[in-house]
Amino acid sequence: WLIFVSRSRIDALWDQVRRAVERGRLGHAAKVSTALPDPRSPDPKKHVILVYTSNEDDPTDVRRVRDALRQLGVNWRIPYKSDAAEGAAAKYYE
Repeated sequence: WLIFVSRSRIDALWDQVRRAVERGRLGHAAKVSTALPDPRSPDPKKHVILVYTSNEDDPTDVRRVRDALRQLGVNWRIPYKSDAAEGAAAKYYE
């Protein structure tokens, strides 16, 4: 899942996501963009948190992780796509 969030909210949300991954409530890993500007970013005022799932072809697990993100307050629509789908459209957008 790709969670785009403003610079002012990134630290608090990242802390929640990091703790949820450590507790096994989300996927097996997550990462966050750095404070350095990214020239490829469509909005340099936003950061991205990537939350990985165990198997992109398991819709039950993918949606379980999405539901857990909603419990963390990520209630807006976010895209999901695999690393292998670079440049491709999102597989889910929920």
